[in-house]
Amino acid sequence: MKGHNKFLTLSHIVLVIVSVCAVLPFWLLVTASLTDEAHAVKNGYSLFPKEWSLEAYRFLLSKWQMFGRGYLITIIVTVIGVLLCSISTRMCSYMLSRPGLPVGKLRNFYVIFTMLFNGGLVATYIMYSQTFHIKNTLFALSLPNLLTNAFFITMVKNFFAGNI
Repeated sequence: MKGHNKFLTLSHIVLVIVSVCAVLPFWLLVTASLTDEAHAVKNGYSLFPKEWSLEAYRFLLSKWQMFGRGYLITIIVTVIGVLLCSISTRMCSYMLSRPGLPVGKLRNFYVIFTMLFNGGLVATYIMYSQTFHIKNTLFALSLPNLLTNAFFITMVKNFFAGNI
């Protein structure tokens, strides 16, 4: 029992240290946003600001259309991307999990092969921007995730096949 108490004490110490390391950057971000800009440029940021200012929040509210549009695009891309990726992953995985479908092993090979080998970042960018012409659109933010989810297709296929 004595060794168990030492282990618990050590575990608590480690968790406190990890928690402080996780929370500290957010605390610094909040205090930096509340610090006067001139004071921050002169003295740097600190965990407890000496001169307070709400100027950063005034600027944010004055440019709300720009920031609001960015948040709206983020929310739209996230919702649409999650829905489309989830649907396409499940449909492909279910098809691959059925043993009697023609050329099932070849389709499974295509999924595994694309997961292990791809053209790289530059080739992917050139393909999307020059061949598919989907640069600077909402579709450009969603399509790559639909086409590069081979790992998830394999996991869900094993679930449908009863291997998990």
